[in-house]
Amino acid sequence: MRRFICCALILGFLGTAVGAAEGASAAARLKAATAALQTPALTERDSQRTKQELAALIAAEPGSEAGLAARYLLGRLRQLEDGISEPPEFIALTRDRPQHPLAQLAAVKLLLRRLYADGIAAPAERLRAAEVLGKSLTLPALRGDFHLAMGDAYIFYGDQRAPALRHLRAAEGIGIPSAATRANVLVQIGELARLTGDRETAVQSYRLFLADYPRDLRQQIVRDRLAALGEASP
Repeated sequence: MRRFICCALILGFLGTAVGAAEGASAAARLKAATAALQTPALTERDSQRTKQELAALIAAEPGSEAGLAARYLLGRLRQLEDGISEPPEFIALTRDRPQHPLAQLAAVKLLLRRLYADGIAAPAERLRAAEVLGKSLTLPALRGDFHLAMGDAYIFYGDQRAPALRHLRAAEGIGIPSAATRANVLVQIGELARLTGDRETAVQSYRLFLADYPRDLRQQIVRDRLAALGEASP
């Protein structure tokens, strides 16, 4: 599980964003803590010690790039290891530095937890709150992740096809790095567009899928969809 806490992202971020003006010690401390979390033999005691080191770094360097990175990493650890859906570190990051890349990444993690968290909030309320939070995202990659998540959420909560289609089209427009995910999204867009009466979008998405993924097992299904719409396959 610890391999999914964005250690590589933090280390890469440090390599480009932590300036010499901050001094080498803060960056070195964060690198050491991040590297420790990737150790296969990491024990619970080691993890607790690392959390303490991250908290100390935040206290000592609250506004530095290393301090912000430590804040994100500690918040993610609290989510994954302690079961805290909305860690205070994420709340502080998104409140105080909303345009920072790590704050925006924290916002996406908060959004995903809020969409499906246990509680009494109605689906419509969850979706509205997520739409508002998504407006704070400016980084294209994270906006793409946001739109994919919202597309799934609108289908999950009542098979709401029109808003799901809107978000999936936005994600495709931004660009989807994963070929497998993009193939799925193109098929989803085609299906949702067909079911909502948007013939032009359905045909366009089906054709893109056929052209870009010729070996996908869904080729014949998509060709049949085009034929049903009165379109010849490419």
